[in-house]
Amino acid sequence: MGSNREEKIDAWIFEQGIKEDRRRRIIPSSTDRITHQPVGTGLEAMENVARYFGDHPELPIVELGSINHERISLTFAHEIEMEEPFYQVSEDYRDQWAITHEDALALETGAAYGTQTAALTAVGNGPDGMKIMLNTARWQVLGSVGLAQFTSALMVGQVMEQATEPWAADLHIWLVGYHELGPKLVAFLSKHHQESSFHLVETIEQITADDLAGAPATIYVKDSSPATVEVYNRIRSEHTGLLTDTVATEQAMFISEDEDGLATIVNAGPHGLRIMPNLVGEQHELYQAMEVIWEKREEEAQSAASAFENISVEDFTAEPSSSTAPEVDVSAETLEAMFNGPEAGQTERDGDPQDHPDLEQNAGTGAAEEDVASAEALEAMFNAPEAESTGADDQPQDPENTEELHSTSSAAEADVSAETLEAMDNEPAAGKAIKEEQPQTTAEPTDLPELEEAGQVREEAPESPARIELSLMGKPEIHGATGESAGRAAGEAVAYLHLHGGHADVAAFSEAVWPDAENEGHAARIRRTRTAKRIRELLPDALSTENGWTLAPVRTDVDDLLAHLEQGEETQEALEACATVQSPLEGCHGWADEHRQALREKITHHLNEAVGLALENDHFKLAKAAREATKRL
Repeated sequence: MGSNREEKIDAWIFEQGIKEDRRRRIIPSSTDRITHQPVGTGLEAMENVARYFGDHPELPIVELGSINHERISLTFAHEIEMEEPFYQVSEDYRDQWAITHEDALALETGAAYGTQTAALTAVGNGPDGMKIMLNTARWQVLGSVGLAQFTSALMVGQVMEQATEPWAADLHIWLVGYHELGPKLVAFLSKHHQESSFHLVETIEQITADDLAGAPATIYVKDSSPATVEVYNRIRSEHTGLLTDTVATEQAMFISEDEDGLATIVNAGPHGLRIMPNLVGEQHELYQAMEVIWEKREEEAQSAASAFENISVEDFTAEPSSSTAPEVDVSAETLEAMFNGPEAGQTERDGDPQDHPDLEQNAGTGAAEEDVASAEALEAMFNAPEAESTGADDQPQDPENTEELHSTSSAAEADVSAETLEAMDNEPAAGKAIKEEQPQTTAEPTDLPELEEAGQVREEAPESPARIELSLMGKPEIHGATGESAGRAAGEAVAYLHLHGGHADVAAFSEAVWPDAENEGHAARIRRTRTAKRIRELLPDALSTENGWTLAPVRTDVDDLLAHLEQGEETQEALEACATVQSPLEGCHGWADEHRQALREKITHHLNEAVGLALENDHFKLAKAAREATKRL
């Protein structure tokens, strides 16, 4: 739900007949800040307006708002007079004022945001791309109705939207009944909204009136009911709003799911107000990024806990000193890992609530009358004539050959002897010449001791060609220039040589690759000859069978994967490389066990490093792909 939001908005606006410069009209979501996507001048202008209100505490609360591609329109709690560059939206409504983006960005402001907009949050986009905002402190109750998938995505998307709006920095967000989803949201959004302003409880009864006093707050309640509103009416302050996943009371506005995936704000006027709501369902990239970050955080916490449990008494033994307390040599990195959580002593911001007599009249049963009157103002504001716009933006693999020959009778079926075959394969005139070279006894250096212990692994791949010649993940396979692959025996043979420094004694090599067959005599020679021939067909000039078997350096799929991970870029190639990850050396014989474990550790190490780097750069797709890859090893 919501994973293709941009496509839906595009299609919807196109259906409305706005074909030219329609992309320029769409005001982005504040959640774009999470992925460092530009939010546009509209949201930047709104942020500056909120700072302007911080310098003008005499202005009343803003109960409604909208941002289109040219201006910001605001409806205040009562009629007021404002100075230029603000101007009246309509001569009939002195509570409705507007300002152009250019003028808003030029306002002289301080650093603090005004409380008038602390709970003002976007609930979606209108048909023309305009962003529609409601003040949850003013409207008190905003519900939703629709399928469970819709209401769940709305309750997540709206939390993300509000938490990423800068002018909501002083807002307290209560997540009621979110269960395990609550901590995930807090961890994901803590970069944009201070953790001390999030509060997690299981039921609304756990919140008291004192908890809500002194600062603006929005309460999000999942699995709500009419009883939720009863409790809310007992504990709410004048700066507290409620969002529910049901129609908890008919007196409130609510967002109703439509058949086309859009929604209507009901009780916002005689015919409602159509919007594209903020939906973040389980398939949305932001939701998946939240899951990846949470998994990473859990792993780090478990690692820190394990490190703490393994500290022995000896770790705290120190030479006597003048201090009565023992000296402990713990690195900064260890301390950071052990105590990676909310900062100790971080307290909620204190702020004196601004007096607004008009809000006090909205308490109790009088809220319904105020909502109806404000709904009419909402309809008038959103249906006001819009200023004219100007300008435009704008291989099938070959079946495995059966290489196993277990008797001299099967060898006799070949019309030539093993010696003749070997002579033919080594004949230069046949185009099979192999350069004679000394057997390689050492491998390229490796930075992982585990691999050195398991055997000499050829780390560096040749500079060219760039194609993958040897697949180590899954069942080993060798690939030719056009992508064709050989059978099991050839793939395992090349993998064995590659992982043993490129050279092996014939007897040891043969016993490892064919442990269940006779490795001496006529049949064994034919088996090795056929395997060598198959390798040379795909990798010309790579194999020599003089003085043992020697393999020239080959490029592997592991090399390719690590190269993409080290770049740290979220490219399609990197995502595809992660998608190919699987347990290495599958189907190989006992010789591969130690190498398989070493490769798993190496690949896992680099994938975990890639996850951390991707999260730092907000490359959530790459982080998720790398995390999923580790699970397949």
